[in-house]
Amino acid sequence: MSSQWLLSLVEPGSVPAIVACGTSPKNSVPVPGFLRSRSDSGAALAAISTCTSGHTPTSVHISPKRAVQARPVLGSDEAVRGVWFRVTDPVDTGEPPLSWSFDWNMTAGIALVPGSPAVARSLLGVAEVMTTLDFGDRAADVLTMLVSAELDTRLAVDATQLWSDGTTHQIRVLARVCESKAGERWVRGIAYDYGVSHRPNRSPSTIGDIIASSAPAPRTCTAIVDLDTLETLHWHGPPPDTVAWRFDEADHRPRVHPDDDDAVQALASATRDKSADRKEIVVRFRAPDGGYSPHTVTSLPIDLDEHGADRPRLALVTLAECSSGGSPS
Repeated sequence: MSSQWLLSLVEPGSVPAIVACGTSPKNSVPVPGFLRSRSDSGAALAAISTCTSGHTPTSVHISPKRAVQARPVLGSDEAVRGVWFRVTDPVDTGEPPLSWSFDWNMTAGIALVPGSPAVARSLLGVAEVMTTLDFGDRAADVLTMLVSAELDTRLAVDATQLWSDGTTHQIRVLARVCESKAGERWVRGIAYDYGVSHRPNRSPSTIGDIIASSAPAPRTCTAIVDLDTLETLHWHGPPPDTVAWRFDEADHRPRVHPDDDDAVQALASATRDKSADRKEIVVRFRAPDGGYSPHTVTSLPIDLDEHGADRPRLALVTLAECSSGGSPS
């Protein structure tokens, strides 16, 4: 006999709790409450503990024909974030649903996604990962969590994701807000695959609804930006090919020309304080050819109803490349 794979999150000081049965979400049910047999739950807890400490697959026998098989989900720091396990015949083969961890440094705008089937690199910018994801009508919840949710806030949400092989998959995302010893804001968690999705990765009812009231002019690029860190969270539509916006460890140039820093900070402050209508400045961004490319930049606050926040954390920013004379091309 073979049972379904169960996913348990691993968090220090907490009893392992089941958040998925196969690909069906569960509401953090403690293992002893889910596996009513004392021998099954005891073996499951032992397997999770051994798998967590050893960072490798393990098996704990209950009887000659029953055992708990366990498979770890490792984070970018090699710590175990979750464990898939099942009570089954020891000779049964098969693996749990495809899953991977993610660690997003929201302070630096960097994402670590080892094993993600959506990207070829394990280290890239948050905006690059976001271009692969569609959170549907939960987009506002996700954006709020990324920039302003309190520490230890948790979010479980479904999404569609465009994978690097060109297929679109339905996935489950389990995320938690935390803080590093250095005071950096992180969003960490696990994602697992439901299977191939047959709906488009970008539907009109997703993040587009958040910015629909601020339609940019033709031939502009539009982004959602964190006003505190000035990191891009999401490109709405194609990103600009005139800006080197992707994370590149080998490129140490500032993304904005140093002489334009004050103007950018002033624009961010005005947007955050809602002290003016749409403002427009010219900013020189790091260009793919090694120089800097001037763009006209406008910014408007985005209101996500952040539980009484008096100042917005997000802005709708539009970019239009300038001609050599400094006006939009």
